[in-house]
Amino acid sequence: MDKFIIAFDGSTARLLWPYRWKNQTIPSGFTWDGLTIPRWLWWLVSPWEKGTVIAGLVHDWLYKTKKVNRKDADSVLFELCECAGWKRRLIWSGATVLRRTRGGRMLDFEKQ
Repeated sequence: MDKFIIAFDGSTARLLWPYRWKNQTIPSGFTWDGLTIPRWLWWLVSPWEKGTVIAGLVHDWLYKTKKVNRKDADSVLFELCECAGWKRRLIWSGATVLRRTRGGRMLDFEKQ
């Protein structure tokens, strides 16, 4: 497994070491918000939960860089959240609902 080193400021993370997933290399410096789920679900599923934080990283990388379409990025999120057990469908649904409330947009943390 590749190194997974991040800097965390309480709401976003920045990758400090390139991370490799399948044939993709996510560069150091990439920022994301953990699991993109509504804040009201955080009591049940933390966006920074061990095991699912990488799912959020890969999902946001694929979506922001347009490596795949939204539906395929969401499918990868679902696949990578297997370790979350029964919460997996909740994570996937939360991310889908939140994106729809944003009009299909992801937040761009580099511009904030």
